[in-house]
Amino acid sequence: MALAGLVLSSAPVRSEPVRVYADYTISLAGLPMGYLNFAAEIDGSDYRLEGSLRPSMFAGLFASVKGNAGASGSMGDDTFRAADFSVAYSTGSKSQRIEIKFDDGEVVSTRHEPPKRPRKGDWKPLKPADLKAVLDPMSGLMIPSRAKICPRSLPVFDGDTRANLHLKPDGRRPFRTEGFKGDVIVCSIRFEPVSGYRKSSSSIAYLRKLKDMEVWYAENEAGGFFAPVYVHVQTEIGQVRVFATRFGN
Repeated sequence: MALAGLVLSSAPVRSEPVRVYADYTISLAGLPMGYLNFAAEIDGSDYRLEGSLRPSMFAGLFASVKGNAGASGSMGDDTFRAADFSVAYSTGSKSQRIEIKFDDGEVVSTRHEPPKRPRKGDWKPLKPADLKAVLDPMSGLMIPSRAKICPRSLPVFDGDTRANLHLKPDGRRPFRTEGFKGDVIVCSIRFEPVSGYRKSSSSIAYLRKLKDMEVWYAENEAGGFFAPVYVHVQTEIGQVRVFATRFGN
């Protein structure tokens, strides 16, 4: 959901809120697996995001996941700082809901439904310092227009795992979709787990070693921010691509 799933406190005050919409297709090895739909409302320095995920007809061949997420907070010069973040999703008959509350980037509470069982074995626990100056996984990927896109590091907490996403510049490329046409900023991604994960996890180990992950950022000038329009990650069963089919007001 981490696509994941889409300005500035110093920007001029707008007479009315700006609404931005973005739709994405998620594909695995060329087959559409799911669809993401987002709406962002920018009202001065305040923002609210809503997103939903629905599976495609091919997703039943694997794990069919559906859900929705939301975040709200305020924009600074460099980041979107959430006050609240929530995500609810289901896989088959199992469902999960996570709610996180922040205070100026610090996690003040996290709630799971159903409650999480105590972690044992080789689980690397979260430390208090890990939950300071962090971003939610939804609005954390949005970047104000005046801020540097990459290089930069995004300290993300999703309710379970604390990780850093290190972005490194990789040039510009043309991109076109409904609502947008122009050059985008390309960043390579390096995943660094910090805490809140099992040390023996094969998925964590695989992501840690990946060197060909990319995210492309496009600017929405009316909203005053950059957001991802394309992501690709090579997995053990094929390449996952998330690409915007719409990005605009």
